[in-house]
Amino acid sequence: MSERIESSPPRRSGSLPRTGSDSSGSSNNNLTITLRFSRNSVFNVVISSPDNEIMYEVSTNNKYVNQVTTTFRMDPARGERTLVGEVDWTSSHTRARVRVGFQTLEWMLVNEWLENPGGWTEAARVFTCSNGAKYRWKRKKLQEFHLTEDEDSDNKPPTLAIFREPKRNALLKIIEPATFRICPGLLPNLDHIIVSLLVMEARRRGK
Repeated sequence: MSERIESSPPRRSGSLPRTGSDSSGSSNNNLTITLRFSRNSVFNVVISSPDNEIMYEVSTNNKYVNQVTTTFRMDPARGERTLVGEVDWTSSHTRARVRVGFQTLEWMLVNEWLENPGGWTEAARVFTCSNGAKYRWKRKKLQEFHLTEDEDSDNKPPTLAIFREPKRNALLKIIEPATFRICPGLLPNLDHIIVSLLVMEARRRGK
């Protein structure tokens, strides 16, 4: 399978509908796409569409030093994969670096891209995509991350995506795998959303 970095907007697989920029929704009933994870670790995983077509491949080298998580968008029909993000964990917690997006892929500090809008006591994180769209991650119910638009409004924004960690029993055996439910309107920005989710999960684990 060949590898490339695109200079044009990403081509989505035919298994998922390509939608416009409207990602609004009134309830979780709009989260009609469930992405499948081949493993319960988001740092070494294949992410597939509902009909099992591979969409993303995430891998992390097992080095204690120079540890980097790399994310590729897959196009099995063309036999290609596109680098869409990397996270360099080798620096300290506050100096970890990220580069994301299929165009420039310029390095920047994780804390500058995935910003804390309300100080150390704020659990939410906000990031901006290449097209200017802004989203907010927030941890809820201990096992879930919820994604909304980041907008200045008194109204509660609708939930656009929910990542649920694996559910375990009292013996720590996994009884339900990780799930990632999204609304179709997020597909144009899915590269950024996937990479931001990796950082959120790493922060949860104290990485």
